[in-house]
Amino acid sequence: MAAKNYILITELCTHYKIDIEFVDDLHEYGLLHLETIETQRYLPMERIADLERIIRLRNDLKLNYEGIDVVVNLLERLESLEIELSSLRNKLNQYKIHQN
Repeated sequence: MAAKNYILITELCTHYKIDIEFVDDLHEYGLLHLETIETQRYLPMERIADLERIIRLRNDLKLNYEGIDVVVNLLERLESLEIELSSLRNKLNQYKIHQN
């Protein structure tokens, strides 16, 4: 059951060529949520994109944990605002349709 919804941290680290300590630090900073099942630690499959984004921020921009945290929070806020804007545009379009 765990294999379908989670990926083992050691496998992730091998695949992405990152240290387990890096993933541990991300978890401690609250940037990545890990699950412990029995004695193994896993990352939920839906959070792999988050890890990939963080790896790119660290490698491409040479950001430290605090910088990664700021950028991740700004990106989440931007995504939220884009969803809100799309919703408001849809409501405005419905209002315009009913006006005609």
